[in-house]
Amino acid sequence: YYQVADYFGSRVLEHNVTGRYTTSIEAIWSSHATMDKEGRIWVADRLHHQILLIKPDTRYVHWPSYFYEYAGNRDVLGHYDGVRSQARFNAPMGIALCEPNGELIIYVSDTNNHVVRRLTYATGRVATIAGLAGYSGLRDGIANRVRFDFPMSMGVDIAGENLFVVDNGRRIRHIDVSSTTISVVTLVDGACRGLQRWTVPYAIEMRKVQCHMDWLASNQGDTTLSTFEFDSICIGHQATCGPRQHPAINDLEAPNLVYEEDS
Repeated sequence: YYQVADYFGSRVLEHNVTGRYTTSIEAIWSSHATMDKEGRIWVADRLHHQILLIKPDTRYVHWPSYFYEYAGNRDVLGHYDGVRSQARFNAPMGIALCEPNGELIIYVSDTNNHVVRRLTYATGRVATIAGLAGYSGLRDGIANRVRFDFPMSMGVDIAGENLFVVDNGRRIRHIDVSSTTISVVTLVDGACRGLQRWTVPYAIEMRKVQCHMDWLASNQGDTTLSTFEFDSICIGHQATCGPRQHPAINDLEAPNLVYEEDS
């Protein structure tokens, strides 16, 4: 089974072998707006560089009628992590949320910054978990070594361990958020397919999408994709110090830096 050149559709038949469908996961996919279990509406406001919160009712009106500026400063673009009132975004276009163990976590595609951000509702803090602000591309890897190019809509599984992002126009990136070190891989075209579509109140469209996390573009000889891998380790930790931004990574003459081939 072969596709024509530049085919962007499903590749199910290419991967239709025994056992290939046992490693899929279902994610709830949204676009610029989503809703949590309390009926609160969360909006990624691309034009005003903010994340907005719309409560299901207010003291005077018993329906969603007012929005609150939850994160970012209206009409002020930029990139800044920290407390939500001081955080800065640049045209965010995707938002998804999960509530593992009752803790509300909100993920945002900070589109023009080329990064993915995480908002923790309990603490009100914003953090960049993948990508480096101002640098675009198509690179797999970990944390700020990853490169995105205008990430947009997002989906996350119920457990809050797997995040999926539409990036580089049509590519789907899988972000493993289950551990301290965030890792990102690119899935082959057709690795995700829609299962269900519905609309929650106030015209917010949601989708349930099934994705095969082991259908990797890197295994298909994709020449447009690069992968970042550390080639050095810290003797003290016997592991890469990259995720901790160890200064030895930037100093090839540091005495505590050793290459893998010498270890």
